[in-house]
Amino acid sequence: MLYAMVLLLPNIVFALDGDRKGFQLGLGLGAQATFYSSAASVSGIKDSFAYSGNRGTDFMAGISSDFKVGFGVTSDLEFHYFHKAAWNVLKNSENDYLNNFNGVSGLGATFFIPFGMSNVWPSAPFLSAGYGGAFWAVPQKTLSSPFAGKGYYVGIGYEFAQHVRLQLDFLSGSASETIASDSIEKRFKNILLSLSVMAY
Repeated sequence: MLYAMVLLLPNIVFALDGDRKGFQLGLGLGAQATFYSSAASVSGIKDSFAYSGNRGTDFMAGISSDFKVGFGVTSDLEFHYFHKAAWNVLKNSENDYLNNFNGVSGLGATFFIPFGMSNVWPSAPFLSAGYGGAFWAVPQKTLSSPFAGKGYYVGIGYEFAQHVRLQLDFLSGSASETIASDSIEKRFKNILLSLSVMAY
């Protein structure tokens, strides 16, 4: 599906009017670094936590993806649904290598600087931020559903050509899974650098 979107997106881009005001659709790919920690808690007698295990912070790096669909209220202000993900390969306690993806999806906004000068300066820097649900998933673990929680991102970028943006994002999220009285939590922070093609 991602491959099909990459092929179709240029056709969509040139079919629209080229004004950031109105409907928007974007797809970005890039590189990322992920810092994460794990915590596990097992409930004991009287529902108190009799055991709690924590690990230090680990690091991994891989590719990133950035999908957004939304609407430009003006040429300088956009609101959108976003899905930002970091794709990694991690090594578990049994020395098996597993695919992992984590990130944040939700509602966000993008604000171009300087405000009100889009007609004079169509290429411009921008600030972006969003809040929503955090996720952590290992697809090979068929008996385990993705961890879920909350997270946010803040970013800065530059639209250096019409429809093309370079963006640097910082993501932070916490996602957990609870089975009976036991819980596992993943806390992660990502640095994403992505090149996006925007249809508008």
